[in-house]
Amino acid sequence: HGLDINDFAVFIARVNLLFTVFDLIAKTRTDVVFNVHEANSLMGPEEVEQFASAQDGGIAIPAITEGERVRLGRYDFVVGNPPYVRAERIPDQDRASIQRIYSRVAEHNVDLAGYFVYRSIQWLAEDGTFSMIVPRAITDAGFSAKLRVELAASDITVTELTPLDW
Repeated sequence: HGLDINDFAVFIARVNLLFTVFDLIAKTRTDVVFNVHEANSLMGPEEVEQFASAQDGGIAIPAITEGERVRLGRYDFVVGNPPYVRAERIPDQDRASIQRIYSRVAEHNVDLAGYFVYRSIQWLAEDGTFSMIVPRAITDAGFSAKLRVELAASDITVTELTPLDW
C-alpha cells in the first residue's frame, strides 16, 4: 500500500513497482494491482473536515476513498521519505490546521517530516517495523522535542540511526 498527495508521484510509484516485479509478472502471467493511491497522509476524512472548515466556509466531504481506506489501516512495515518543510514555509492556514490536529507534537518550527514520523508510527501494527529518511534535526532540534517525548512514551524501539551526511 502507498499514499502520496501528488497524483504524478502515485503514477511514478506504480510504474517503479511494475518494473520491479515485471519478470515475475511475465513468468506467472498474472495481473497485478498496486494499492498506491492519491491521498493526504496527514489528514483523513475527519481531519479534512476540520481543515476545510478553516478554509473559505468549508467544502463538501466526499465518501471515503480507497486512499483514505489505506490511510486508516495498520501495517507490519511503514517506510517513507517525507517532505522536509520547515513550519514557516507551510501556508498559514495549513500550518494552523496541522498544528491543531497534531498538537501532541506541534512546536513552533517543527519540520513537516516530524508530523509524518508521528503519523507513521500510528500506522504500525503491533511488532511492526518503521523506517524513514528524515532530517537529522528530528534527533536533536528543539522543535522536535515533543515528538521525541511521544516516541519515548510509545512502544517504539529505535534499533538504528544512520546519518546520511556528506
